[in-house]
Amino acid sequence: MTTYKGIKGLSIREVAGDPDPIAAGDIWYSSVTAKIRGAKIAAGSWASGGNMSQALIQRQGFGLYTAGQVSGGNNSGGNALGICEQYDGSSWTEVADQNTNRSYAGGCGTTTAGIIYGGLDHPGAAVNASEEWDGSSFAEGDNLNAVKYNMGNTGTQTASMAVGGIPGATAQFESYNGTSWTEEDHGLANARAGLIGWGISTSALMAGGDTVNVETYNGTAWTEVGNLNTGKGQGGSSKNTASVGTNGIVFGGTLTGTPHTATTELFDGTSWTEQGDLPVASNGLEGFGTGANAVSAGGNSPPNTYLNTTNEWTGEAAAASNFTSS
Repeated sequence: MTTYKGIKGLSIREVAGDPDPIAAGDIWYSSVTAKIRGAKIAAGSWASGGNMSQALIQRQGFGLYTAGQVSGGNNSGGNALGICEQYDGSSWTEVADQNTNRSYAGGCGTTTAGIIYGGLDHPGAAVNASEEWDGSSFAEGDNLNAVKYNMGNTGTQTASMAVGGIPGATAQFESYNGTSWTEEDHGLANARAGLIGWGISTSALMAGGDTVNVETYNGTAWTEVGNLNTGKGQGGSSKNTASVGTNGIVFGGTLTGTPHTATTELFDGTSWTEQGDLPVASNGLEGFGTGANAVSAGGNSPPNTYLNTTNEWTGEAAAASNFTSS
């Protein structure tokens, strides 16, 4: 008969309760529960964080879980604002405003070196202006070649990406080198707007756009990869996830036929897995962070409620459970 010791070369250890720490694949006998237990991967989940100063949608953001930033956005009166706030992992602090009030813009980088570009100003005209953030204020940068908004956006201040967007559902792709924007001749395979993505200019991912389609970029060309389980657009993502090969998430947004969703999906470099839902279904929210720790800020929940709330994501982790017979 095959035994655990015969396979692993050691016996199952006995523990009073559960060992600490645990890792996926660990097996032990708990003298407290009188059961054989093991560690498996548990899905990530959301928890409430600190509130922003105002309830806004379609903001642009960047940064990490404990050092993130959002700016601009629309209030419930339809006005585009330039308010900028930073998050320290528990609370928000207002910092210098943008030079141009806008919503639906792109944004990427860090809280010491960021950039925002494109978007809709008030009363709603598309713009191509860029602004660079130096940790204390915004300064005008080079303009996009085309006016656009509601685009896929990721990268760094000196290697930014503006992908797809409106006017029209376009496949257009522009890149920024820290000085000027260049229109690339290798756009998306599927033209669309409302994309959600992450990565860097040599390893990026763009998902959704009210579809299930996902494309990755290697610095030269876009390639279609595994589809989302559910098509969505105008949601949030772990925008500062380093590359396609690193676990990242997309969350919330608009589904075809459904204005708001709470779904969260994790990409492992190959395929997507449904994870823990947001506390409230919402679209027009912004996100930043990584697949392990991310932030969802603001949004619009049913029937038409603008939010100033923040939700914090903690990614997959090993969790103890009993073995059961079958």
